Amino acid sequence: MNTILDQCNAEYKKINTCPKGNPPELNLCHNCSSQCYFDGGKDFYDCEKWIYYYAMHFGPIYVSEIYHFLDKSKMLENFQLNNFNVLSLGGGLCTDYLALNKYIKDKNLNLNFNYTVIDKEPLWSNVRKFYKGNNIQEIDADITQGFNPTGYDVIFLNKFFSTLKNNKCDQAFLQVLESQIVNMKKGTLIVFNDINHTDKGSNIFDAFASRKFKCLRKYFFPLERAYTESYTPIENIQNIFTISDDLEVTSKNCVTKAVFFVYQKE
Repeated sequence: MNTILDQCNAEYKKINTCPKGNPPELNLCHNCSSQCYFDGGKDFYDCEKWIYYYAMHFGPIYVSEIYHFLDKSKMLENFQLNNFNVLSLGGGLCTDYLALNKYIKDKNLNLNFNYTVIDKEPLWSNVRKFYKGNNIQEIDADITQGFNPTGYDVIFLNKFFSTLKNNKCDQAFLQVLESQIVNMKKGTLIVFNDINHTDKGSNIFDAFASRKFKCLRKYFFPLERAYTESYTPIENIQNIFTISDDLEVTSKNCVTKAVFFVYQKE
């Protein structure tokens, strides 16, 4: 992970001005971050400098969240397959890919996976190219216009549905998802990971998915005032990486208020 962050840091420093032409007081990406994400913005990912900022600031902890989920759920240990296919919808940075790789290696699991990410923002490939041993199949497409889940064993939605909701595209996506259920393999797992806040869409997705799939379990990080409906707590909340102090951007060191809902096609 540190090699990836170092490369992102080098590219980040090369871009001295705001690519969006914002005035000097808004040139810092953390200010733009608040505007585009935390304050009801559109979650845009069309700025190269912001992509590198996101990778350094959020990347390690988002990988850590998925890693802690895998450890708590033992999802991979319970697999009946040694080789499986993963589809990441709106995967962007591919934090699920990084977490799966690290978890399988750390736990010495006899597993291999093929990985496909669908995302309509091609700038993410600027970071994905740094991943060594990259076996990622990248598809640049708008998922709300359709996608094909045929042949996949696990489908991840990481920090994706809240973005759709912010852009008023969540219902269009659910219609597409419903139309593609028939093409999913029996036993396919759907892993939903997003913000633990009812206004960000987790309740909307759960209301839909619980009618269409078997809900296996729901998890949450038990941070202060984190919302729960008897969700299973994931106790480990720390960043699993030791981050260099030389980065221009500080990485988050504690997980966010996130949930993981796991469903299965029957």
